[in-house]
Parts: sequence; structure tokens; C-alpha cells
Amino acid sequence: MSEPSKQAGFSIEAIFPNHYSEAWVGHTLKSVLEGHVSPGVQIGATVMARMPEARAPYLHPLMHRRLWWFLEPYLKNPIALAYWSARRRLKAGDVAYFWLGSPPEMCLELKKRGVFVVREMINCTQAMRRIELAKAYAHIGMPDGHGITDEIIDDERRSLLACDVVICPSPLVKQSVVEYGVLPERCVEASYGWSEHRLAGTTRRMPDDGVFTVGFVGTIDVRKGAPLLLEAWARSGVEGRLVLAGKTSAEVEARYGHILSRPDVVRLGQVQDVGAVYRSLDAFCLPTWEEGCPLVTIEAMSAGVAPIVTAMGTGGLFRQSDEAGVIVPAGDVDGLTRAIQMLAANRSSAVQLGQRAKAIAREFTWEKVSGRRRLAMLEQRRKWLANAS
Repeated sequence: MSEPSKQAGFSIEAIFPNHYSEAWVGHTLKSVLEGHVSPGVQIGATVMARMPEARAPYLHPLMHRRLWWFLEPYLKNPIALAYWSARRRLKAGDVAYFWLGSPPEMCLELKKRGVFVVREMINCTQAMRRIELAKAYAHIGMPDGHGITDEIIDDERRSLLACDVVICPSPLVKQSVVEYGVLPERCVEASYGWSEHRLAGTTRRMPDDGVFTVGFVGTIDVRKGAPLLLEAWARSGVEGRLVLAGKTSAEVEARYGHILSRPDVVRLGQVQDVGAVYRSLDAFCLPTWEEGCPLVTIEAMSAGVAPIVTAMGTGGLFRQSDEAGVIVPAGDVDGLTRAIQMLAANRSSAVQLGQRAKAIAREFTWEKVSGRRRLAMLEQRRKWLANAS
């Protein structure tokens, strides 16, 4: 085994086996990785390809995006390609920062070379996801649509056990990782954040006409609880509007077309200026079954919008006792309905919840979150170096 360097200078190389853009998971990767920049620390990201807007000098794309679009359907193991490219840039004492997977054989090979191996868990484990999605599909009377096999779960378990540290963006993610047998002291809770630049502006997507407006941002699918929200909205009888920003899944489209087509349901599709959507809302609703640390909840809170979410949907940012939103059990349509009715009937309560949510969100800007993550990474690496002595 190579001896890790005791010197302060080292590199963090993210291994991201997908295309990189300024949106989707790429936005989170960029925010997290750039937050680690400090004296003596260099960053890099090995990606399959980068989109035109991604110009950061630390990106290491394997191929042009057009080639990636052509080859992607045929590549069975893109993480292997990303790994062998990143491996050349990693020396003893550096940090290999896996995203979207961490094959155990790669982790073990890096550890033998004296590299500190870290895994970012964007969402809960596949085991917990399978449990929650089984409930979600049962709720709408459909067979399990998750496709998560025992083999997938076993592979993920081995991949997490092979890492030195697992970054968990919420308490429920940590719980799911610990249930795999990963020691709690090897799990670091480190949330995600929101960008003031991304949400800057004063425009609204909906008119400021006094109509009570509930919003949802994200993929309108079974996992994120869209069927529950649509059912609750239809039951609530509230005179207002439900605004949906995101792509609708075929399952939801087929089963809930009668609600989606109502005049009080506004479908925006995918939007660029998401801040304009939040500024149009009185309440934000994410009755999700399974998440990591949903950026949409953090962003809505930062805009002073009252959240109505499940425990998964809080991302660990607040509890019911904080009086910064309404937390409903996953699958509880009646509870969701009552929450919508309550805030519609008491608009001042919605404003108060939104202001408390906004105060909490001030502690979760990317600047503050990145600072906490940077310190956590440095501390974990310090402990690792001490144990390697």
C-alpha cells in the first residue's frame, strides 16, 4: 500500500460517469466540488462529456458531447471508463470522490494506492427506495414499477462498504446507509444548498391576483408523490390553482389525466426560471416517497414559501416543531388534503410558515453548506491519515 502524503496539499477528483451540465445533478456536483476549493486543495471532475455552457477548467471530459450522445446507449459500464481516466490523476493522499456509483473493486484498488475513497449518496439506498416505491405503486393499484432487484441492492451494499466515507445529504439517507452495515462514524451528514444567483429576480410565472396557489417542482411521477398531490387537490375543494413545473411521467398522465386537465391545474412543463415559479406560490408541496435532500424544498423555503412535505421531502432541514412547514406521512392523502385546506383558509398562517422557512433556508445557502462540507471533508481526511500512520 502506498503511503499517503502528510502534506497539506492534495487533490479531490470527482468521478461522475455521465454527461455534465449546469443543471440536473451537475448543478449539485458543481456547487459541492467548488466549495472544497481552499489553499492547498485542488479540484477536478472526470465526466463523460460536458455541455456547451460548462466551461470550468477543472472538468476532464472523456469525449465530445456528440460522441457521448451516440455511444451512450451502447456503453454498458461508463463508470469503468471514467475511473481509468480519473485514476491517472490520483496519487497517494488524494481524494477519489465517487458520484452515481462506487464499484468495490475500484474502491479497493484506490485504497491500496493510498487514495482516500469517498462516496456521495444523492438519494437513499436502493433497498430503502424499493420499500418506499412498493408502497407508492400499491397506493395507485399498480404492480411494483421500481425494477430494483436483490442483485442491485447487494451490489450497492458492497460498493458502500468498500468506501472510506459515505456523504449522506439527510438523516434518512444516513439511516438507509447504516442499515447496509456501514458504520455510523463513516457516514457524514452534509446537506445540499440553494443558490441566490440561480433564484435571483422579481418576475412571477403566475399573476399576483390573490388566487391561492400551490406548486410542485420536479418530475411529476409516482416516486415524488404526484398522484397523492393530485388526489388531495381534487378532494380539497379549494378555490385556487395547482401549478406543476416539470415533466409528467406516462403513468401519471394515463391515470390522472382527468385531474391534470382541470382548469385549476396549470402545467408549465420544464422551466428555466424556477425562481419565478416559487415567487408565484403560497405553498409548495412535495409529498415524495423517497429522496435525498431535495433542492426544490430548499429553494422554495428560501423564497419564503410554506412547504407541505413528507419527512423525506424536508431533507432534514426542519421538523414539525420548528413550525416552518407542514409534514405529512408518506401516502397520507387525507393529511395532505387537510394541510392544503388549512393554509388556503388561513393565508396568514401560510405567510408565517413561509417566513420561518425562509429564516431556516438562510443557513443553507451553498456558501454556508459548502463551508460545512469542506470542514467535514478535511476532518475525515485528517482522521484517515492518522489511522494510516
